[in-house]
Amino acid sequence: MDINAPKGQVTKQVTISNTAVLLTALPSTPFTAAQVLAAARAVITVRTSQINVRYDGISPTVAIGHLYLIGDVFEILSNRNIERLEFIRNGATDADITVTLEG
Repeated sequence: MDINAPKGQVTKQVTISNTAVLLTALPSTPFTAAQVLAAARAVITVRTSQINVRYDGISPTVAIGHLYLIGDVFEILSNRNIERLEFIRNGATDADITVTLEG
């Protein structure tokens, strides 16, 4: 076991709707700014419905962004990218995702 591997900091179940949203601005269970700033890696699992993602400081739309499908697992590295990470659903129904921030 690598003792230097990132440690799980906080995990949340998140619902993504039809408005682009940052991790710190989620409507029901936002991450704190301190949690985001402490994170070196975010691991995201798409549980229901497709999502579009951007982390370049520009909000995703249903037509623009990285498309992730149900069952996809992806990671975003560096707190700068995590701080800018935004999600929007890509379809008619809200998407449930799991987000773990690791420090």
